Amino acid sequence: MKLDSLFRRPVNFPGVLAAVIILILTTGSLTQGNDGAGNSNPIPTRTYKPDYPENLRNQGIIGNALVKFTINKQGSVVNPEVVSATHEAFGAASMDAVRQWQFIPGRKDGSIVSKQVQLPFNFTLTMEEQLSNKAGREVFTKVRGKIHKADKLAASPTPMNTVSPVYPDKLKDSGIEGEAQVKFIINKEGLVINPKIVSTDHEEFGPSALMASLNLKFNPVELKGEPINVEMKRSFTFSE
Repeated sequence: MKLDSLFRRPVNFPGVLAAVIILILTTGSLTQGNDGAGNSNPIPTRTYKPDYPENLRNQGIIGNALVKFTINKQGSVVNPEVVSATHEAFGAASMDAVRQWQFIPGRKDGSIVSKQVQLPFNFTLTMEEQLSNKAGREVFTKVRGKIHKADKLAASPTPMNTVSPVYPDKLKDSGIEGEAQVKFIINKEGLVINPKIVSTDHEEFGPSALMASLNLKFNPVELKGEPINVEMKRSFTFSE
């Protein structure tokens, strides 16, 4: 049986992923509906995603929280309590959300019963969100106007600074070396936007190469005296 079939609505949200497994603290198997002996687990009928704490989102902080609560005979959530949380704000947000959940109550031997359950919430950020947070600006934006290819210009744009990518922590002491190539756009203000990995010798090089590209500084590129958008590629070398 698929575990997500426990939910009538998937508990899967952008930025906030609530695990689809309810850990039943009482006896009984994780089954949907009646097991033939009149026993069944609670089934969510109304769910709410936790709000990602704004200050933690802005800092790029991810984490999780585990909330314990009782589903009463009316299917309402009572006595919610944070069991654990990587940050207090994650616990508070999870509590606020779970108070609004509604269930079809569980049964034991055919009778409706209250059940205590635990629900874990994972607070995650997309790669785009993490890069924007680290850069301190919106990195992925719609480009207005024509995009010119750097190799079609009389001279390819040259950054005003030199940026070396940070070697990934997961690869330290591994001796792994290689390159990652990034494609990005220099907008009319000279800012690097919309970076994308073209190729990489190791998947762990990707995020660091993207961040390195965002740290490049360019003067606005001009064509016939007017600023233009330019698409170009740049390779970053990784070694310990």
